Amino acid sequence: MASYKLGDNPKLAELLSRVSVVENSRPVTDAVADNLSETYAARYAKPKTDAEAIDKLVRIFKNLMGECPVEVENGIGEYYRILANRQLPAFEWMAEAFHVVSKKEEQKRNFRYVVGMLRSWMKFGFGHIPSQEEEEVVNYFEEVTGTRVTPQARLLIQYLMGTYGAIKVTQMISKLEKECDVSMLMAQILKSYLEDQYPELRDRFT
Repeated sequence: MASYKLGDNPKLAELLSRVSVVENSRPVTDAVADNLSETYAARYAKPKTDAEAIDKLVRIFKNLMGECPVEVENGIGEYYRILANRQLPAFEWMAEAFHVVSKKEEQKRNFRYVVGMLRSWMKFGFGHIPSQEEEEVVNYFEEVTGTRVTPQARLLIQYLMGTYGAIKVTQMISKLEKECDVSMLMAQILKSYLEDQYPELRDRFT
């Protein structure tokens, strides 16, 4: 009887092995983190408390954007705490996001755009800004497969685009609609989980 475990496909196993190397290389390096910290410590003096950090961030936002309504002040405090609770460099990330957004066209110079940037960094790593091309490919993948692209799946799609190009990846995605049974893939994974969890039952029928 043929095996349907996904890991039995040598090409898939090789691809996942290669993309795991890419994924592991994505987090911010110590050098980048140190440079970011030094840059903003020199510019604004590193805050000693969370309250001081939030207060400084509000002032930075006002200086760069021109105004900071109460709801934005509250949002700055909220996102500072979200980042800090995840053990991320909240002050530096938010200061960097403010500076990046302040250089964009007027309709993007707002806290909503800052929030989108921070969410992207939390999902995909510091500094990640999806290109329009990447967003179109990801959206097409979701439309064809009917599944939501997770951060890990996005990394794999990025890797495939970098390896084969957006046009080839898009062409292959169109084939998924005709040739890929997502429910069968999920059933295969379920089978693998059960076999790993209950090997004594699996062995009774082999």
